[in-house]
Amino acid sequence: MLNHEWSRWTFELLFHHIATCTALISGLLPHKLLLADYWALLMEGNSIFLHVRTIMQISGISVERPCVYGLIIYCNIISFILCRFVAQVLFVRWVLSNVSHMHPFYTTLGLGGPINPNIICNLYEYRLIT
Repeated sequence: MLNHEWSRWTFELLFHHIATCTALISGLLPHKLLLADYWALLMEGNSIFLHVRTIMQISGISVERPCVYGLIIYCNIISFILCRFVAQVLFVRWVLSNVSHMHPFYTTLGLGGPINPNIICNLYEYRLIT
């Protein structure tokens, strides 16, 4: 992306992936919050539909097969809500119920970590709906 496109979306995605990788590695290396890492990987299930939608737009298939494209859009919205928002809500709920057993760093990471994806997810959801 950095070689081929410089835009607002490039910086959004770069920031999002740096923050996400930092959060994942912070739990993975000391073997803490592995459940959060697994839930975070559930979010990638939505990426399948997101990428298929984009490929259909770029290739022109969205115009050739509008019914299939519409189905992909609905799958994208449903998986977006389930894989991204619900997973984050469950994780924050889990952190809040276990906060007394956690180091302050991991509590901060567990409660603050979903902020970045939520900001990016809200932007993606707005773009997806429009």
